[in-house]
Amino acid sequence: MLELAQEKGLVKVDLQGTLWQTNAGLSMRQSINASAALTGFIDAVNQAVEPYKMV
Repeated sequence: MLELAQEKGLVKVDLQGTLWQTNAGLSMRQSINASAALTGFIDAVNQAVEPYKMV
């Protein structure tokens, strides 16, 4: 991937920390029977964002 980026004139930037932070959302089409894959994805997203949820 880095090789392709370099071909396009991009350079790797080594940084520590957050460049920017923004609120984001997730939407889906509701159905009666959500697939196991979709349910698993939703559970994974909920676990990943739990520390960042605003009360």
